[in-house]
Amino acid sequence: MKRPIDLQREGGAQASVPDGKPIIRMFVFADRLFFMTPSSIFAAKLADEIDPERLNSAIPQVVQQEELAYGADDDLVRGTVSITDELLKNGAPHLPEGFDIARSQALALETAQELAAINDEIRWLHSKQKEVNEGLAAGRWNRAFIPRTQNLRGRTEQALSHARQAALNIIAIGELFYPRARPNLPWRAALEGALHRHLPADDPFLATFGEIADDLESAIQHRNAAVHPDKMKWVRCLDHELSPNDKVLAPTIEIMHPAWAVDRTDVSQYLEVRLGQLIAAYELVLAICCDRNVRNFGPFVTFVAQRPPDSEADARFHWVTQVREGEQFPPEAGNNAGA
Repeated sequence: MKRPIDLQREGGAQASVPDGKPIIRMFVFADRLFFMTPSSIFAAKLADEIDPERLNSAIPQVVQQEELAYGADDDLVRGTVSITDELLKNGAPHLPEGFDIARSQALALETAQELAAINDEIRWLHSKQKEVNEGLAAGRWNRAFIPRTQNLRGRTEQALSHARQAALNIIAIGELFYPRARPNLPWRAALEGALHRHLPADDPFLATFGEIADDLESAIQHRNAAVHPDKMKWVRCLDHELSPNDKVLAPTIEIMHPAWAVDRTDVSQYLEVRLGQLIAAYELVLAICCDRNVRNFGPFVTFVAQRPPDSEADARFHWVTQVREGEQFPPEAGNNAGA
């Protein structure tokens, strides 16, 4: 005989997210349930996951915790989590058997978290610059005393580390489709070599990937220059300064590197460019690798397509299946075998 708690757990469960906003996407990554709203991602656990013996009827049917303070309105989520769920949902039937979907899903969420940390730093820098500008305008500071940005070097190095890890995750996504022949091969040579072996020589992705690889390698090398400086490579962060034209400059960064040097520039602008590069890289690598590794069946052809710019969907790419040119479906009467 079923207990009251059994009837409660087996009845229909309803959930609304804590921020009160609409749920844009509900998805399962690596056996974890998530709700995505325009501004957040919430991880959810069912009561039976917390209390499998069904001993405590006070546990809510669905228990949620904010996983990420970014959601479907944010490019860093749309270009990682949304596109991954869009292209790999329902067991990714269009991709080769054995493709590691769980690993791809984990990489998407991890990369979104790394990118969110970079964006948090950009927001923090903007808020500090706003404080400085407002302080100067209100007379709290004057040009004879320039305010200091607390822990500028440490926070910038952290952002560089997050960028490096995001770059490594993007490389890992590519290697799920095109594994290294040997673990000790340099990632770029291995991945570019695999692409040239598997794709036609005139495939436009080969040139695009070269640009993406530059962005990924520079992200990795900039972090190495910050953590392991020497005469040939280093990162220098400079705080607010008074310029000759009587303006207080925002904090800046300068990077010395034999191949990936960066002239002195605003730290927040540097990070904004890097963030955009990494979002675009993740999105394109996943979308194009899915497209180039599709399995087609019968009279159908399936490919990854880009949605129109005015689409309200949170994923920019999606699967499209059409009847192959020259084929007909359903077959005309009289064309069936044995007719």
